Amino acid sequence: MTSFHAPFMIATGKKEDRKIVCTSECGLFISSVRPIAPTFYAKMQPGGTKDFGYCKVTMVHGEQSGVCQRPDGRLVPGGNGVGFVVTIPHHNLRIYHSGITSIFSDMKLINDLYKPDIAIICIGDDRSMRPTQAAYATKNFLTTPKTIFPLYLTTLPCFKEGTLENFKKACEEAGVTGKTIQNPKEFNTGKAIIE
Repeated sequence: MTSFHAPFMIATGKKEDRKIVCTSECGLFISSVRPIAPTFYAKMQPGGTKDFGYCKVTMVHGEQSGVCQRPDGRLVPGGNGVGFVVTIPHHNLRIYHSGITSIFSDMKLINDLYKPDIAIICIGDDRSMRPTQAAYATKNFLTTPKTIFPLYLTTLPCFKEGTLENFKKACEEAGVTGKTIQNPKEFNTGKAIIE
């Protein structure tokens, strides 16, 4: 979890018998308000890495707040929001997921340290980078990924600017070249991006 999307993540994790990687704060909060075993979570903090055998997950810095929603609807602080670098060794593949974040220059450090092949970056409106900021990050900070998945794409009514078309236009205006901008809605067809 990059910030707090617990209902979906919990349902997915239980069904697939997977661990949910999250900050210690989010993991402790969820296990305190829901009848879920603490072993269901792989809790860590930025800089930490968990090895699951089929992949390694490294938690990296993000520029967003984290909140947790109590069963009564009240929001409480949930620690820092984060991003992840997922390394899949048997495919020699690294994926950077920025999380819901603003643009920040440490994206360049993440790029240089982990050399991701794929980047999943947000292009929302009032909760994250706008398409022009995401295009700037793609050109100047995320130089190694060859495939970019823009995240959000007007999934909420307040996200009017965060469209695939606006992101592609911003990338063109910023001079981004040599990258495939992948529509996540088309990716859901199950088409493999690696062989």
